[in-house]
Amino acid sequence: MEKTQKKNPVKNDELVQAKRKEIEELLAKWQPEIEAEKLTVFMLDECHFLWGDILGYAWEKTDGKKDDRIEIAIKNEKERQA
Repeated sequence: MEKTQKKNPVKNDELVQAKRKEIEELLAKWQPEIEAEKLTVFMLDECHFLWGDILGYAWEKTDGKKDDRIEIAIKNEKERQA
């Protein structure tokens, strides 16, 4: 028995490879400027935040004596923001 693996059904491996090649060619072209510290390259990767990710530990002093947990209204924890 083997564990299942998730797979994105709309992923296009040819497009991924073409983009990877484009990035590699640009980095190769810019390598002298990068090594001379005349050019800085930044990478940005997408991420998804689930609404439940904003929950943590926070307290609010309401009367100076008692700490109350802060409540955050979340209608659907599974909603996301990319």
